[in-house]
Amino acid sequence: MIPVYLPFTHISAPVAEVACCCFGGLVLHRPLKQDLPPPLAALAQRLPIDIRVPDREDDDQLINLYHAYRKWCDFHDGGIGLLKNRFNGIDDAEIFVTQIRSEILGRRSRETAAPDPLLSARLFLLAAQDYDMAQETVDQAIAASETGMARMVAALKGDAAPGRDAQNYSSTDDPGALMPGARLLSWYRLASAGADTDFNFLITTSPVVCEALVNHAPSGRLVQSLEGVPSPKDPGQRALWAAYLADAAAAKPQEGGGLSPPELPMAFAENFVFRLYLFPELTLEQLLNITLSGQEMSYTIQSGIRNILVGLLETKKSKKRVLDSIL
Repeated sequence: MIPVYLPFTHISAPVAEVACCCFGGLVLHRPLKQDLPPPLAALAQRLPIDIRVPDREDDDQLINLYHAYRKWCDFHDGGIGLLKNRFNGIDDAEIFVTQIRSEILGRRSRETAAPDPLLSARLFLLAAQDYDMAQETVDQAIAASETGMARMVAALKGDAAPGRDAQNYSSTDDPGALMPGARLLSWYRLASAGADTDFNFLITTSPVVCEALVNHAPSGRLVQSLEGVPSPKDPGQRALWAAYLADAAAAKPQEGGGLSPPELPMAFAENFVFRLYLFPELTLEQLLNITLSGQEMSYTIQSGIRNILVGLLETKKSKKRVLDSIL
């Protein structure tokens, strides 16, 4: 089973490497066909990343609107930081887009455009994507600085220099904590615009997003927790791992937690932990409706609907790793 990455439209190189090593590929939804960042384009050339975009004819309209918003932010000396400072707490992409239009056009415009949920979702995701990419750049700079400090201290102590470099950074902040509801809803609108997406296996790097799903869906439960991630080394091992995931996705509610994972070599234990959650006989729409309602809800389990698997690929904090290398 190839997982679908949520609720982000940007993925870092370390996460992409780990996901493709563990699962044999990854589905990444993007709001635009145009403007694929060079780092992501390079990743997609060497890794089995399936980049999907909605079949729409309004890319130019979306780009123009977003560029106008960015110019407005830069003019007001806020840059991409305004996404966090001005819109924090908004969990509705339509409200986000309405505020963007209002601030760009000012009070002079009385035009009211017909609501377009998918356009609003894509515009919100473009803004969130820019913020996530900017945050990744900051994380890389911090990782490079911390690595340099660790090497300097090691040299003073006469120890071997740490081998970690800036490519193995991990964020100390969870971008999913910024407007998680709006991210989930907007991502679902984007991803569900394609008719061929299978939502039975999802992965995220956001503990906040994962906790939101688990806390508000009473049937969700942890079925596997690992230091590192499974790393199949040959086609036979990969087939065993794929069969385990497929069986978990098709298991009856009372059986899902009793499935034994195959014995596989592990990798990336220093940098990642992997947790697998099972939500029995729910559609993704039902799961997100439960989560975005903000409260636990009772519902009838629908026989015949496959389960949803959600994997959390959580990076261990770079600060702890650097301190460990110094002490």
